[in-house]
Amino acid sequence: MNPYSLPALAVLIVSISLGIFILRKDPRDKFNRSFFLFALAVSVWVLGKFMKRSDINLFFLDTWIIVEMVGAILVPSLMLYFVSRLQPATNPRLLKSSYFWLTIYGISLFFFFLL
Repeated sequence: MNPYSLPALAVLIVSISLGIFILRKDPRDKFNRSFFLFALAVSVWVLGKFMKRSDINLFFLDTWIIVEMVGAILVPSLMLYFVSRLQPATNPRLLKSSYFWLTIYGISLFFFFLL
């Protein structure tokens, strides 16, 4: 482990801890579940970044790059879902449409399968 990977480790620990803490408050609430999924995606992204920086073995470097990219692909769509759950009554009609969410997650899956 080198010192350049320590900030990523700190973000990983804080992100997963906050996600679990919020989810344990009320696991049935959609807002709490959406924040947990967002925190999980950030954790996957930062885990790839942490392992990529701290791993000396170049054989596994491609694996950690793919893990990092999976998190980076999921973060924008899950962040949009989380933010849309903040005040659902004030959302535009577009964010309430199931076709919109199908399109957003479809784009994410498209880039996921390109990996």
